[in-house]
Parts: sequence; C-alpha cells; structure tokens
Amino acid sequence: MGFLLGLLPGVLLAGYIARQYLKLHQTMQDIRTRVAVYDTRLNNMEQAPTGDDYNSLYWLVMRHLP
Repeated sequence: MGFLLGLLPGVLLAGYIARQYLKLHQTMQDIRTRVAVYDTRLNNMEQAPTGDDYNSLYWLVMRHLP
C-alpha cells in the first residue's frame, strides 16, 4: 500500500501535464482555425495585405498564447 501512495504524486503530476497539453493543443487548433479564416478573408479581398493586416494577424495569434 505504501508503494502505491508513493506513486500518487507522479500520477497526479502526469494528469496535470496531460490536461495542460490538451488545453494547449485546443488553443493551437483554435489559432490555426482563426488564421485560416483570416487568410481566406484576405484572399477574398484580392489585394495585397497591408501592415495593419499583419498587425491584426499577430495580435490574433498572441492573444491566445498563454
């Protein structure tokens, strides 16, 4: 029984790491989707992107990173 209790902190840490990985993975998928939508909108405008477009894209990505 003592052996199993000794493993508990490692199991809890592994669970925490798995939850953080899942959260980061979901965030990256959200960013990827938002960038794809933004890119499609720029392509539909049929004009070269401006500095404001790049700044908007930068803040779109940075806002979602931890």
